[in-house]
This record gives sequence, structure tokens and C-alpha cells, in this order.
Amino acid sequence: MTIAVAALTIALLLRALITDDCRCSDHRYCCAIVTIVISVLLIIVFSMLTSLNIMLGAEGVETALKLARKWGYEKKRIPKDEAIIVSCCGCFHGRTLAIISMSCDNEATRGFGPLLPGHLRVDFGDAEALERIFKEKGEHIAGFLLEPIQGEAGVIIPPDGYLKAVRDLCTRYNVLMIADEIQTGLARTGKMLACDWEEVRPDVVILGKALGGGVFPMSAVLADKDVMLCIKPGEHGSAELLKSYDYKFYLKELKLLSLYGSVAFDEDFEAQLADNNDARLEVSLLARSPDQELTEVSNSIVEQVGL
Repeated sequence: MTIAVAALTIALLLRALITDDCRCSDHRYCCAIVTIVISVLLIIVFSMLTSLNIMLGAEGVETALKLARKWGYEKKRIPKDEAIIVSCCGCFHGRTLAIISMSCDNEATRGFGPLLPGHLRVDFGDAEALERIFKEKGEHIAGFLLEPIQGEAGVIIPPDGYLKAVRDLCTRYNVLMIADEIQTGLARTGKMLACDWEEVRPDVVILGKALGGGVFPMSAVLADKDVMLCIKPGEHGSAELLKSYDYKFYLKELKLLSLYGSVAFDEDFEAQLADNNDARLEVSLLARSPDQELTEVSNSIVEQVGL
């Protein structure tokens, strides 16, 4: 189907999706395909009852931060303007001001001060340090934001059991566990979410990158109703909605992921990895030491194995 044809098949836009009554958080938009899109999305991210669809990954993180603060004030009864978000050193969630205010990287923050208040940082993978912060500031902490696997920091995988410990601590201290699955989500690690490796269910999930299939910039924030509906109609929005044909590709991508994403590491996939070992080695060597002859060999192998 061409983009032109797709554009004619869906003429209405949507932003926030709610499963049981199909209301939109922005009352200006409703869409006939809302039930189709959300049903596929919920197949992918199990049991999350609401989805707020936006454009960029950083916008998804900003949305999650606003959502956590709003939940903190309305549900947890944190005193006005005293909500705290805890994040991890080494994190990379984007480059907006609120996000770099969570960073421990001087290069990310130099020249952009003053940074925003209401943020605390903890070492990634250190559940004991997180518990100390929760004990000291727990009554004011609305959310804990983390990447299940830190990407920009160098693909840092946390110790076994860390995500479960985080989940337990967040439950015990009534803090939202916010998983930034923009880089790791939607079968990129062999599970639908990286959190699935420890059978952990976050309170808020941020998706992106693979959500658009590499074609369109798309992101989404997912949460249950008791969290998502703290934001009322008109209180949050996106400056630019996706075009109607974007959603056609969006739906197609979700269908593919729902069919194949959960079996990413089956026997056939492992066999393909073995077949591609030579190409992976050549490309790895090329990345470390660029060479014209090696480049030609790599291109030849890549074409042969269909990469």
C-alpha cells in the first residue's frame, strides 16, 4: 500500500487511548480505529490499560515525568511542589532541560543551568543505595525512572535480581516504577520488554524507536488508569500529531511485533545468528579499524546472507 492510499484510508487522528470506553484525553480528537490500535498495543504491553501516543522519545520521558508528579500530588498526597523524581547516574533519556537535570554527566549539563529542582540520582544497579534514598525521602518521591539496560552508558546490564528489587522497593514505598524501554522495548532484547527478563511489571512504560519501525518518529507512554487518568483532558498534549498514514504503518508494526516479537530467540532465529557470524565478525573488525578491502569483503558477505 502506498502512502497516498494509506492517507486516504484513515482521515482522523488520535492521541490517548483508553480501552473500555475509548475516550481520548484530548477531547478534540476521536477515531474510528481506536479499538483496533489499542487492542494490538495491549497485546504487546500486557495489562497496561491506557496509552498516550506522542512523537519523540524525549517527549515520552517528559510525559512520564509530568504523569508521575501529577500522580504524586493527587494519589500519594505529596505536598504541593515537593515531588521528587529519582533517576540513575549514567542514564540517557534525552536532551531536554528536565531530562538533563537528572544527568550526572557534566558534558550534558554544562552551560545549561540552572537545572530543574526535584531530582535525585542514584548509582545504577545499586538497590541498597536506592532503598536508602527511599527511606530518607520516600514520602516525597513520586517516581523512580530507569533504563532496564543502560544504552548510552555502554550497554550496562544490571546485576541479576536488580529489577525485581526495584519493583519491590517501589511497591513498598509507594513510588511509581518508570521503565524507559525506548531502546530496549518491543523485542529488542529477545523479550517484549527488557523488564520481562525478571518478570517485572513497571507502573509506567515508555516506548519508542522500534515502535515506528525505523520509518516514523513515534513514542508512547503506557500506564494503568489509576496513574494515567490523573492527567485530565486539556492538561497535556503534543504540538504535532502523527499523520493519518503514520498510524497505518504504526498499526502494521505493532501487528508484526505482536506476532513475532515474543519468539525473537526461537530456534530459527538462533540458527540465523549462527549463519551470520562471519558477517558480524567482519563488520566488528571494520568498526574497529576501517579498511577499504575489509569494507568490500564485509559488503559482499552482508549481501550474501541477506542482512
